[in-house]
Amino acid sequence: MVEQFSCGSFFTNCYVISNDKRECIVIDPGLSFNRVYNQIISKYKVLAVFLTHGHVDHIDGIGYFNNIPIYIGEYDKPLLFDNRLSLYEAFGLRRNYNLSDIDVHTLKDRDIINISDFTIKAISTPGHTKGSMSYEINNELFLISNITRI
Repeated sequence: MVEQFSCGSFFTNCYVISNDKRECIVIDPGLSFNRVYNQIISKYKVLAVFLTHGHVDHIDGIGYFNNIPIYIGEYDKPLLFDNRLSLYEAFGLRRNYNLSDIDVHTLKDRDIINISDFTIKAISTPGHTKGSMSYEINNELFLISNITRI
């Protein structure tokens, strides 16, 4: 099942993909994530978080997921550590996560990750950022701002 949430003042799409075991994958936990996080953990065990790119409105919620793997395109990993590149500074915001608390894994084009019942294929889609990624999960393609059935 796929659920879509709107996060923060940028109305960033956050997706939760779940299975019958009440497990889920989260894509792009954005700004003002507390409400969405509470809804997710009341229903599911979060197995992993996938980021389409490293801008503040798509990454700020990762601080809620300590000890859960965070996946991002290899070229966007530096954005997680640089407030200028991730646009925190541009918007006058403070990072909502401690870098020592997150478990970051980088992805390359066509990497395939198997987590429980989920098979996630990373597809490099540079343009918005150098390391932008789309994710194919269960015949659906998750892009920076929307979902497309394939």
